[in-house]
Amino acid sequence: MMLCTSLDVSKLARAVDVNVTTKITLPGGGLAKIDMKVPNTTDYGDAKDKPLWNGVVYIHDLASGTANNRKGVMLENGITLPTTTESTVARGGGLTVVTDHSAYIIGNYNTGGNPPVNSGAITDAATVAGYTVRPAAVMADAVNVLSRNWTIAYNSLSLGSRTPSSTTVNAALLSGNVPSTNPGGYSGGVENFPRLLEAWTSSIRLTIYGSMICLFPSIYATSRWGSSNVYDVPSRNWYFEPTFNNPNCLPPGTPNIVLFTNGEWVRLNN
Repeated sequence: MMLCTSLDVSKLARAVDVNVTTKITLPGGGLAKIDMKVPNTTDYGDAKDKPLWNGVVYIHDLASGTANNRKGVMLENGITLPTTTESTVARGGGLTVVTDHSAYIIGNYNTGGNPPVNSGAITDAATVAGYTVRPAAVMADAVNVLSRNWTIAYNSLSLGSRTPSSTTVNAALLSGNVPSTNPGGYSGGVENFPRLLEAWTSSIRLTIYGSMICLFPSIYATSRWGSSNVYDVPSRNWYFEPTFNNPNCLPPGTPNIVLFTNGEWVRLNN
């Protein structure tokens, strides 16, 4: 696992939902100050009535160096996501985290707690009682899912010692992959689209409710699928999130096509 910047989602949610100033600790003792207070003037039109927050966080490593020493982004404490965005009424809050490097989701995400697991049914609860799933997405060069058992100590342990526990993620995952080549190279397919690093087994469930979108070849996370001693296969329980069928319930920042109209066109090739 590469060096990472940590985004504590619980602190971000508090900053957004209660409109306070919060601080998120970054590696090396630095602090990122996020001020989500609502303006008390009319300097920005009706902004005084809305949080300065559209539900999207973009993280980019500006450090000099090669692609091999750029930092990834860890998403920690993401059990509860923000309930507020500038279009809260339509979307019900939510969070989209975007980075041009690798993202690591650690533990249950957007679940409100530890949801029931291991029933073996598609109707497995995606959340704990009383929590409403927020529209969510993680977009990155590669998206890694680490179980709620993951600790920093796992970074230096062999695969057999990286023991996971059943974990649920409620989010759309958009990333690249290392494309299949002919002959001799397999991308891993949709079954291996979320990248893993633990010794999963058929009795330990990885549940994902969302959508998986691959739009481009990975630029930084370019190790080909199929290497040994990276991860073992979980019980894969991956489902489409049906609320995504409602355009008003898509993750923050999702592009929307509102209207098609006929127009002039010309053929550019013969």
